[in-house]
Amino acid sequence: MIKSTQVQQKYDVVIIGAGVAGLACGCYLAKAGLKILIAEHHYVVGGCCSSFKRGRHTFDVGVHFLGSLREGGIIDTFLKEFDLRDKLELSRTDPSDFVMLPQHRIPLWNEPEKIQKELSQLFPQEKRVGEFIQFVITTDLKTLFRTLYGQTFKDVLDSFFLREELKAFFKSFLGNFGLASDNISGYSACVLFREYVFDTGYYPKGSTQAFSNLLADTVEDYGGHILLQGEVTKILIQGSSACGVEVNGNLSVKSDLVISCCDAILTYFFLVGKDKLPLNFITRLESLKRSITGLVIYLGLNKQIGEQLPYKASTWIFDTYDIDGIYNRIATGDYQYQSDHAICAFPSFYDRSLAPEGKETMYIIIGAQWKDKEYWKEHKDQIADAAIRYVEQRLIPGLSDLVYIREVGSPQTIFRYTKSYQGALYGWASTPDQSRRSVVPQKTPIANLYMAGQWATLESGQSGVSTAVYSARMVTKVILSHTTTSRVITQVSAPMS
Repeated sequence: MIKSTQVQQKYDVVIIGAGVAGLACGCYLAKAGLKILIAEHHYVVGGCCSSFKRGRHTFDVGVHFLGSLREGGIIDTFLKEFDLRDKLELSRTDPSDFVMLPQHRIPLWNEPEKIQKELSQLFPQEKRVGEFIQFVITTDLKTLFRTLYGQTFKDVLDSFFLREELKAFFKSFLGNFGLASDNISGYSACVLFREYVFDTGYYPKGSTQAFSNLLADTVEDYGGHILLQGEVTKILIQGSSACGVEVNGNLSVKSDLVISCCDAILTYFFLVGKDKLPLNFITRLESLKRSITGLVIYLGLNKQIGEQLPYKASTWIFDTYDIDGIYNRIATGDYQYQSDHAICAFPSFYDRSLAPEGKETMYIIIGAQWKDKEYWKEHKDQIADAAIRYVEQRLIPGLSDLVYIREVGSPQTIFRYTKSYQGALYGWASTPDQSRRSVVPQKTPIANLYMAGQWATLESGQSGVSTAVYSARMVTKVILSHTTTSRVITQVSAPMS
């Protein structure tokens, strides 16, 4: 990492944001020989794929597993391009997830055959479980896109299954997008299952921060610069073209190109300015729906609890089979936590170094809505109390008495550290009408300004680490095709039409 006094006056490319998309862009462009600077407002790299410490406990900010690491997966291929596959030490838990529904307890196994066997035993009348799994993981992506164009994930599930209880199992994982099955693009959801749900459970030794740190080290190994606590306060425009950035309000950095890997509203309305944008583009941005935000409760427990749980796995708890009702209420209703859902993750199950001996690190995630600072100042602790009691009743008896470290991250906290519009966890909502490249394209209305990450729309939706990596691949491929630098990006099967 460099200090602000070491920032050079001119770069080929300035990248705004050192989340996974920004770091992946930096890897590609620095390897290609371009002179790059990544400016990050936070004091660590990684965005939502980062970690922090409280006492001797290490907590993941948001990402609790990596996916798409099978042979030929997006992240697997990315790591191999940079000879990093063997440098990332991974464990993999099986099952990776465990879904608790009112009358069903269903593990998500690593192997598709085991998933099919489990579900077929629980729902013997459903004859198309294996067909659905194979449809998702083996169908050519262009065919998958053409087949599902215009459909929601509810349409997809209804075409394969009869029992709402089985559909609820699959709908549970849409928490990774924060959308109900009747509101999410069927193609986006199937890509989620292909690249994450059916290929997940990979945990980096040392926390998810280790993955982001590895990417940052790679950027620097290729000569790129990363500036932490370097908040971009303006994108410099000359004529109608981006020509650099202003950092921390007082440092001007010139560049041939700028890539924004941060929030689109921040990028366009504040860093660029509405006066420099076409009116129809402003209108479009103002009409788009963001994804949901959340409340995260980070807990240090004074004893290990793995042996008392059904599985050492991330656990999804629901008090109803109406999963759509929960997700729709969070997305559109007047927010009030109703103690009917929670997601629990346990990093120290997979890496004992993340908690002191004999203790445990866990966190609880619940969906939330954007509210002002006063609302969360007044309500976040009582909502956290309710979520802890809920998990105590459903999964971990005596949990309240085990807690000796507690940190509550509200939507305002998410905004403060990520600068994500209204604390949105997944960028724009991946609805059918918002999951097209043309909605918020990677090539922007401003010449020499590009976007990557979860605020640039893709047919596959905007959520997930693998999508961030793929978005970086796409934008850097365009950039390198217009430079004299040798192209270094190889072809890869990716979640796009």
